[in-house]
Amino acid sequence: MSTVRGSCLLVLSASSPGVTAQSFVQAYTLAATNFTVQLATPEGKQSEFIDQDEHNRRWFNEFRSKSASTPISLESVDANRYAALLIPPAPGAVNDLAHNKDLADILNYFIQEKKPICAIGMGVAGLCPATLKTKSNNSYWNFQDYSMTGVRNNKLFLFSLNLMGIT
Repeated sequence: MSTVRGSCLLVLSASSPGVTAQSFVQAYTLAATNFTVQLATPEGKQSEFIDQDEHNRRWFNEFRSKSASTPISLESVDANRYAALLIPPAPGAVNDLAHNKDLADILNYFIQEKKPICAIGMGVAGLCPATLKTKSNNSYWNFQDYSMTGVRNNKLFLFSLNLMGIT
């Protein structure tokens, strides 16, 4: 008897400094054991995988030969097709995911439908655009009533300074 596998949308940053290689390998491998995984990035651009070592370099060489390694554009995502959303650790997320309107629409749909969302490490920056307007035209963050863990503010601050070349 075969089981129908749901699909997981794995959202990646396409901005420098990219996505942490080892964390991506772990997140993708774990998700792929339970789901059909679809990668998505802003504009469907390829991600840069940083901090590669010999082991995950071999994994990426094999992975890139598969069609599953080509991301689709966040703009083209039909959120209804996915059972889960995963954003792995990505230092680049503060540059492109944190203010992406298409990701906001996807996240707001997932929240409305009560579908699982997992953001890890710097990937939590990808949760920032999930805002909605009230009837009085005020904005609020759609995760404001949620409890979550994430990167400490001082770590984000130091990372931002590093990006600007200030040490």
